Amino acid sequence: MPQVEDFGITALESWAAGTPVLVHAESGVAELMTEGKEGVLIREQSVAGVREAISVFEHGEWQAEDCQKLAVAHSRAQFLCEFEAWVTEEWNKLVANQG
Repeated sequence: MPQVEDFGITALESWAAGTPVLVHAESGVAELMTEGKEGVLIREQSVAGVREAISVFEHGEWQAEDCQKLAVAHSRAQFLCEFEAWVTEEWNKLVANQG
């Protein structure tokens, strides 16, 4: 993903498959990952920038489990669990303040 994007489902799908990614450093996806652990950042949107990221990528040691853990942390199931917990907490605060 050499372009700047808010979020890319492609990166999440790659992580779920245990595959690290190359993403633009200014993308929203870059905020989710740890460089060198789940992928490499493309610092400059140019041929040279992509080549440099590919070189780093090719020499990296990647663990599929690291990528998969990141995908699970941003999964639909995780979102629903956290959202339900937040709604429950806020509801309990509202009820407590009305008593």
